[in-house]
Amino acid sequence: PDDFPRVAEEVTRYTAEGRCEYVQEYRLLTAEKQVLWVVDRSKVLRAGDGEVEFYDGVITDITERKRQEQE
Repeated sequence: PDDFPRVAEEVTRYTAEGRCEYVQEYRLLTAEKQVLWVVDRSKVLRAGDGEVEFYDGVITDITERKRQEQE
């Protein structure tokens, strides 16, 4: 939840800039209240008129890498 405002703002900005893809790192909170770090690689798929049809992405757990960076 702490990262949501930043992530949402970035998606809005990247979309408005006309980007076709972007990468973000952020934290997710599991149902068990465990914090996971992820990297989100997304593509923006647009119609012929430039309107967004949908976002397609892959999220990868990078929690261990983040843990090592902090040490």
